[in-house]
Amino acid sequence: MTATLNLIFGFALAGFGLFGLACQVRELLRARASTGWPAGEALITDAQVRAHRGRRTSYKPEIAYRYNHRGTEYTGRRLTFGDLLTSRTEAESLVERFAVGTRWEVRICEARPQLSVLHPGVTSRLWYSLAFFVVFSIASVGFLIHAVATLR
Repeated sequence: MTATLNLIFGFALAGFGLFGLACQVRELLRARASTGWPAGEALITDAQVRAHRGRRTSYKPEIAYRYNHRGTEYTGRRLTFGDLLTSRTEAESLVERFAVGTRWEVRICEARPQLSVLHPGVTSRLWYSLAFFVVFSIASVGFLIHAVATLR
């Protein structure tokens, strides 16, 4: 019974880890490519701080902007690639910096113009997230392998 539970738990952990790793790799590839995307001009339409409650409260700056690409208007929300959960002070500082009505350069994906970013490139937070999911995936796959071996 315990071996079966370990196997189920192992599959769940490995699935979560590998899915997270795939998402982080996708974000990393997009972030690297974004430095070469064409630039446009974005108008900030909304800027606020959102609290995320968990073990400890973290804050996320939520910035919305409009931009035109080849005659079509789009709405974007991506400030950087990767997660941007921060301290309250840092989130509020970013919201102040991206005040409603200001204009900023936006990088726009040529193949998917609905994909845009205000700060292109890879950030340290993205590297940290990628490293976390690499380690988590290795550990969870190791746990899964051990769970499978105990069934025999």
